[in-house]
Amino acid sequence: MVDLEKVLKQAEKETFGYYLKKLIKEKTEKVFKIDIKLEDFELSLPKNFSFGDYASNVGFKLASLLKKNPFEITKILAEKIKDEKISKIEPVGGYLNFFLKERVLFDKAKKAASLENFFQKRKGLLLLEFGQPNTHKDPHIGHLFSYILGESLVRIFENIGFEVKRANYQGDIGLHVAKCLFGVLQRREEFEKLEEDPSQDFEAFKKKAAFLQSCYVLGSKAYEEDSKAKEEISRINKAIYKRSDPEIVELWEVTRGWSVEFYKKFEKILGVFYDRYYFESEVWQEGKRIVEKNLEKVFEKSQGAIVFKGERQGLHTRVFITKEGNPTYEGKEIGLISFKLKEFSPDFLVVTTAKEQAEYFRVVAEAADKIFPSFKARFKHVPFGMVNLKKGKMSSREGNIISGVSLYERVKKEIKRAYDVDDNTASRVALAAIKYSFLNLEAEKDMVFDIEESIAKEGNSGPYLLYTFVRIRALLEKTKEDIKELEISQVWEEMEEEERELLRQIFHFDEIVLKAAQSFSPHYIANFLFETAQLYNKIYQNYPVLKANNNLRKIRLFLSDSYKKILEKSLYLLGIETVEKL
Repeated sequence: MVDLEKVLKQAEKETFGYYLKKLIKEKTEKVFKIDIKLEDFELSLPKNFSFGDYASNVGFKLASLLKKNPFEITKILAEKIKDEKISKIEPVGGYLNFFLKERVLFDKAKKAASLENFFQKRKGLLLLEFGQPNTHKDPHIGHLFSYILGESLVRIFENIGFEVKRANYQGDIGLHVAKCLFGVLQRREEFEKLEEDPSQDFEAFKKKAAFLQSCYVLGSKAYEEDSKAKEEISRINKAIYKRSDPEIVELWEVTRGWSVEFYKKFEKILGVFYDRYYFESEVWQEGKRIVEKNLEKVFEKSQGAIVFKGERQGLHTRVFITKEGNPTYEGKEIGLISFKLKEFSPDFLVVTTAKEQAEYFRVVAEAADKIFPSFKARFKHVPFGMVNLKKGKMSSREGNIISGVSLYERVKKEIKRAYDVDDNTASRVALAAIKYSFLNLEAEKDMVFDIEESIAKEGNSGPYLLYTFVRIRALLEKTKEDIKELEISQVWEEMEEEERELLRQIFHFDEIVLKAAQSFSPHYIANFLFETAQLYNKIYQNYPVLKANNNLRKIRLFLSDSYKKILEKSLYLLGIETVEKL
């Protein structure tokens, strides 16, 4: 079984960087009469394109092996490496700087403008689980991050050739649900009024979700402070699992339906959809059955509970079934894995959650690997960091969590205040502000969300990128000029240095996307977007397009069109929709 990291590594073979690394390897072996691997040296993208389109540290890496000065190695290689796609090679210390021919750069930009995919289709199905809000509670800001990161990863993996299916796993049973239902029973009259409301829009279900959140808070407080309430909540919890009390089961089904519908409507606003929704209520029995079946083989008894002794694999012991006979989150996870494997037969399974669950997934993956053949090779947990607000607390109605819905609505309100846009555009711009802010840092790092920075018209923000897109589209709509046929030799010397740099940025787009996939972090694409948007806007402001001479006008229109396609595709990969005007 080939693991996901190896498949992503193999995708490098479809990039120009791989072509160049092979060229360096072959020429080095021929000139110096040695055998080396591609992993023995590195190829990187220079931060400043005055140092070329690619740079390799091959001189430094081979100096000790060849017993030569690094510069001596690169000087020899610069003279020996010849290729029709390379215009020149400069040795700088232990580095080789490669400059590509303008034809190669233009051909890649043409491919981008034609919307051709840069990657081939890959064998195997990838199942990605993300979102995971529990029912009977408001989705907090962490769930919003999971939705946004997961959807972006799906699109990135699809872009590099994977067939991807989306899954959501939600906790609809357990103590948190019992606490909520206890609160509902204390507020029966309010519940009945909400139940009678036939409205099916988002606002109606948001009202019902807010009611359930307040009931959960009520139940949680009672559980901590009142022994009789604690006893009743425990009874409700057992009744849900065993389906033993018709009144409780009916109440659970109705309120669960409210939560599920509320989430689906919010997911639609976010631009997220799923191929399969999994719930703890449907997987817990399967998890319990599998764990008990593998007692003595994978699991063992400890003080009445069934546990997995992770210490033998350098991990720690975790309980999978309690001494009362109920599966824990770990036990339910085994049931979920079983369902996923049976229903999708995925080649790869990816789950993204908050990083504090990393150790939990290490233990679960180790246990699952002993039950389901080659599970660890197929599985990848993608952790993400915490999200906090820079100014003040923006809590739910009860003041105890940061609600993902309230964050979206607050940002949308600020967009309407700052921009002259209709409601639909305000929603798109608000989501662009949030999504870009969440994704422009490494996924695993904690972040501080600043509303004012996120909606800024200038600077590192989602609205700034949308503004750039609108600007390019408006420019291109002013002309119907044919820009497909270009004589590269006639325009290269006329181009400004910034225009050549933009062409080079476009050339490396596929490698940026692949890097985002390999690191399971879309921030590489977000950073690329901001850098190229700054560069394009500088070109737009300093150099005329429509008033330029014939050759320059064509190349500038061509660059604008190519970059517009790359910009739109990049925004899509982050889950951001474009707008007509801003």
